[in-house]
Amino acid sequence: MFLDWSKAFDKVPHERLLSKLEHYGIKGHLLGWFNNFLTGRTQRVVFGGAQSEPTDVPSGVIQGSVLGPFLFNIFVADLPSCIKNSNLKQYAVDCTLSKEIKSAKDKKELQEHLNSAGAWCENNGMELNALKCKVMDITRAHKIDNNRIFATNI
Repeated sequence: MFLDWSKAFDKVPHERLLSKLEHYGIKGHLLGWFNNFLTGRTQRVVFGGAQSEPTDVPSGVIQGSVLGPFLFNIFVADLPSCIKNSNLKQYAVDCTLSKEIKSAKDKKELQEHLNSAGAWCENNGMELNALKCKVMDITRAHKIDNNRIFATNI
């Protein structure tokens, strides 16, 4: 299964990220520095000489910054602990979830892992992009198992 977060860098909740940084041992002045880096930002649109009023930016890590990918990786570092007995590989803003299916029990476990990923997203203010999430079935079987439907509240 290929999972893709919707607007991954933009949706990272600052308070949740700061809490995770603290959990991983970043405290004091350094945590304050990260807080100042993330919060208090505004944005506006400029088009054809006209500009909108500034609006607060309540979430997200700055794309194009050196710290953006680092902070996103810290933010998603606890995802593997929610999904056990499956092969989870993380790549920047998406991940793959795989499991060899030899029985109905394996199929059920993979569905549970997908549900756990959905619950992690919900608990962390993220959502999966249903249009970019895909399932790939690799098999030598001559007949495809049409009962392999996997779903989550993406």
